[in-house]
Amino acid sequence: MHGVGWTLLHEVYFYLLFAASLAAGRRPVLWVSGVILAGWLIGLVVQDQSAFVKVATSPMNLHFVLGMAAGWLLLNQRAGAAVIICGAIATVGVWKILGSNAAVVTAFAASVVTLSRYELSRWWQPVVGLGDSSYSLYLFHPFIAPALVVLLGRGLELASGLTIGLTCLLTVLISHLLHLTIERPVVRLVREKLRARRLA
Repeated sequence: MHGVGWTLLHEVYFYLLFAASLAAGRRPVLWVSGVILAGWLIGLVVQDQSAFVKVATSPMNLHFVLGMAAGWLLLNQRAGAAVIICGAIATVGVWKILGSNAAVVTAFAASVVTLSRYELSRWWQPVVGLGDSSYSLYLFHPFIAPALVVLLGRGLELASGLTIGLTCLLTVLISHLLHLTIERPVVRLVREKLRARRLA
């Protein structure tokens, strides 16, 4: 029903592993990394096509291992090491496992997480705000972008380059507005309800 929804399968799988490790009193970074790596190795041998096995053995889950390693280093005041390790892993060939864009994704994620450890000037605050609306962008861009392409490209008959540029810009802006007007109020309401229930 929603083309980008497949990524949520991997996210929920990761959350389940992380929650299980906490409940079992294990160290989440080590335990979850071990399970994910084991699943990936099993996937190299087992050709089961069931939905759960495909998710649990997917090399896409290795992104979580990289993310946890970078996060652990940053929390332990080793920001430089996090960037160096992420960059080195990407450079020596992780993209062969995760896909051709893994080096860019890894380097970008390491840079953003590293910057988050430092106090940013007020000029960066709008960029941080856009980052907060990334989930709305993730959810709504499959609907917004095609509509804008039709409107701008076919309706207004703009040049293809201009259509693509405006579509990207407007999709981000519209998603940010949806974040401010829908996502944040809904999240705030749910938090208030949960807080009231806990107090009761």
